[in-house]
Amino acid sequence: PENLALSVAGHSIGWWDGDVLEVDTVAMRATALHPRDETMISDGAHIQERFWYNKANQTLVRDYTVTDPLYLAKPFSGRNVSDISARPYQPFDCVDLTGDNNRRQ
Repeated sequence: PENLALSVAGHSIGWWDGDVLEVDTVAMRATALHPRDETMISDGAHIQERFWYNKANQTLVRDYTVTDPLYLAKPFSGRNVSDISARPYQPFDCVDLTGDNNRRQ
């Protein structure tokens, strides 16, 4: 879509390619991509992700590539692998951090 408002999470669209969920994200506010190592992204960054379930290892895999003409000389790629829990989902009483609850002291 044209004229997307920038946000922390950006604007994502996703689709299935067989058993792989592909996600394409743009329109993110300039921020730290990895705060620990101070990797920044601009509002021109583009993130492409692929998620799938590895049956052999029983893990959820996420491959990603970040491109950003302002801060990155070349695309930044990586992989996250998450173990699948044998415990069933249980609701948790989270604190809503939107609106007034997100104000810093």
